[in-house]
Amino acid sequence: MTAMPARATSSRQSPPHSDYGIASDRYDDLLDSLRGLAEQIQAISQHAAAAYTPVVASIIRD
Repeated sequence: MTAMPARATSSRQSPPHSDYGIASDRYDDLLDSLRGLAEQIQAISQHAAAAYTPVVASIIRD
């Protein structure tokens, strides 16, 4: 098995897009899609918490 070369450290927050072999515009599209998905998941989570909090509270009280 061949060891992977160590990655150079940088002060940047994220590596350049070319490190992933993805064109910059495709990378930005991917991030936008993931951001949208994360926002939808968060909205569903908040809706579920609001809907089920009273149910859970009544189970705990009883």
